[in-house]
Amino acid sequence: MPPPDEAAWRFVPTDAAGVQRFPDHERVWPLPGDSAPGAVAHVRPGEHELVLLDADGLLDQLGERIFLAEEVPAEAGARLVRELPWGLEATADFALDCAEHALEALGDAGAAGLSLPDGTAVAEVLVEARRFLRSAEAGGDRRLGWLSRLALARRLGKEQDEVAGLATAEIVTDEAADLDALDDPRWGNLAAISSALLACTEVLRHLALPRYVAARERTFGLDGAQPDPGQAVVTPWGPVGIASHLPEYVPAYVSAREAAERARTAVADHAGTAAGEAERAAQRRRLLELLQLA
Repeated sequence: MPPPDEAAWRFVPTDAAGVQRFPDHERVWPLPGDSAPGAVAHVRPGEHELVLLDADGLLDQLGERIFLAEEVPAEAGARLVRELPWGLEATADFALDCAEHALEALGDAGAAGLSLPDGTAVAEVLVEARRFLRSAEAGGDRRLGWLSRLALARRLGKEQDEVAGLATAEIVTDEAADLDALDDPRWGNLAAISSALLACTEVLRHLALPRYVAARERTFGLDGAQPDPGQAVVTPWGPVGIASHLPEYVPAYVSAREAAERARTAVADHAGTAAGEAERAAQRRRLLELLQLA
């Protein structure tokens, strides 16, 4: 069980293999079992220190998997206690929650009154994205489910492109008015929504083509660098060139992290630093709820 005091909780985000990754190194942790913590990890001479995050730090370093961790002072190390319920659906839910919360907080200063070219309100796109996720999770006939998930991903991807287009148009408007788009809450809100939709799109693609997307994730750089165009992955339908499909690929957890950051920045730009900090606290609470710790 987690410690009763939230301030004492420590987390380790990792990739699918349980490796904590940093720009200049990685940490391979002994993984916990079904009912037992992992072995204690120690720092050998010349190695980087162990990094355990509090809930606030976790907001900025989401991973594909998240573990509850603890320091073991008696052994001068730390260990992973257990894996928390953080998966693709929870990742997308978090991204959508952050975008929706900012949309509500910003009101008229945000993207609430904007619509896509077909007339669909931006707010409705977020609702529709959540419906897509739920219908994809429901399953059904394997072949029909596979086709429907691809169709949903294609449709949601189109809407994400359109929201991104609105954000680009906002930049053009800001430049004409000699304003910095990064200080425009409407642009920040649109950017958060776009990132949330991108996270949902990647979840749907993963549900439809898990082996292919998993291979893409293995080639995704921690710094956001795209794969080498010469690389290819092997799928059930033969080899596919990495750069020949899904060129905008970003793992869902990266998009969720960006959605959260842009949402709270938009609120701070509109209502000040205190409001931005309150938005961050709301995101932290929601993240802990999804991890079943609140």
